[in-house]
Amino acid sequence: MNRDILVFTVAILILQSVNIYSQNKETPIPSQQDLGEILTLEKCIDLALANNHSIKISEKKLAEARGKRQEAFGGFLPSLSVSASHTRLSDVASIDMPAMLLQPEGGIGSPVRFYGYETFSYKMGTEENYLGKLTLTQPLFTWGKIRIGNKYAILNYELTQEEYCKVKNEVVFNVKKSFYYVLLAQEFLKIAEEGVEVLEKHYQAIQGFYDEGKVSTVDVSRVNVQVVNAKTRKIKAINGLKLAKKGLFNLINQPENKNWQIQGKLEFKSQEVDLEKSFKVALENRPEVKQLDIREKIVGSFLKLARAENRPNLAFVANYQYQKPYYFENIWKDNWNATVAMTFPLFNGFSNWGKIKQAKAQIGQVEIGRDQLEKGLMLEVEKVYLDLEEARERIDAQMENVKAAKENLDAIQRRYEKGLVSDLDLRDTQLALTQAEIEYSQALFDYNVALAGLDKAIGK
Repeated sequence: MNRDILVFTVAILILQSVNIYSQNKETPIPSQQDLGEILTLEKCIDLALANNHSIKISEKKLAEARGKRQEAFGGFLPSLSVSASHTRLSDVASIDMPAMLLQPEGGIGSPVRFYGYETFSYKMGTEENYLGKLTLTQPLFTWGKIRIGNKYAILNYELTQEEYCKVKNEVVFNVKKSFYYVLLAQEFLKIAEEGVEVLEKHYQAIQGFYDEGKVSTVDVSRVNVQVVNAKTRKIKAINGLKLAKKGLFNLINQPENKNWQIQGKLEFKSQEVDLEKSFKVALENRPEVKQLDIREKIVGSFLKLARAENRPNLAFVANYQYQKPYYFENIWKDNWNATVAMTFPLFNGFSNWGKIKQAKAQIGQVEIGRDQLEKGLMLEVEKVYLDLEEARERIDAQMENVKAAKENLDAIQRRYEKGLVSDLDLRDTQLALTQAEIEYSQALFDYNVALAGLDKAIGK
């Protein structure tokens, strides 16, 4: 939920007068069917991990990286392809050859008479040509290009895994925070409802005093205005709770119209935190740190790959063909050939040297980024630690404050019923208790959010 809306709701509620007596009033317990399906914090986290859009996107990216890893490994294996073709020629090339026309004039041994020349035409093929071909290609030596590419794909998969862990940690933290927002909004609504109920009773009481002539119409009108304002504050508290639930349902990707019953309570569970130990745990466990280690290896692979681009490649290629015609014979026949080929790049416009410079610059960026990340993590852990300690102190202080405010309200209430104090004194006492309870609830909320933030900060 939007924090500003909750803070605004708190500020509004502080202005109202609330009698705490109604807090202990017994209410009927609804049946489980009336409550609907229960949502605890643990269930919200499970639903978010299964349905949250950000996590689903990360899972798809993980599947993509897995596919790239498989693609890179395929570079070690031979490739096999098959092709087939049918070609019809409109005109077949031919060779014209002259031949002498001779005829013997008698029997064997008789002279031969020359009659002249005749031209013969010989076709160099046929109109219909068929070819089936099977090709095998196997890289023999690539100066480490395939190996480096495969290593990069593996590192990229590990990087995506850490990104998935990072997204998961952020989603869990946001779910916890949003769940606590709902609990806080429920507390504010409860205070607002009690305020309306108490002020309505107060209005009835002061109306009786007016009938007895003990108060003026001004006092009655003032309380009536307070009742109307309290009802308005209750509407704002209801809207605040709706917004809090919308934020939670959006994170767990569940329909709002389902009859959910959010079950939980803002509690104080004391937890001692060792700041120095938290720093070390964060540097060991945070996905961002692991990602930086992987990126350092990746840019190292980039540098090796850029240098290997200037090295020769050696490959084996074999072909098996089945064709018609076979040379100048119009028959089906097969043949094969095998080739070992080497390619050596001589000049490519200095592009590889540019890649080497890029890789070296990226290595420098990683080194600078590591220092920046470590300082940022230490600052984040320290801030959460200070927030936790501050909330702990506020809880202790407000707990005593609420106790004292209740005792003071009891005494003022008894004196008010005897006519010993004014309506203004009673309202001031009620306001003090309301402020103490709101501050206590806010401190509990901040403490639980700080605990969730600590888990996220140390990569738990």
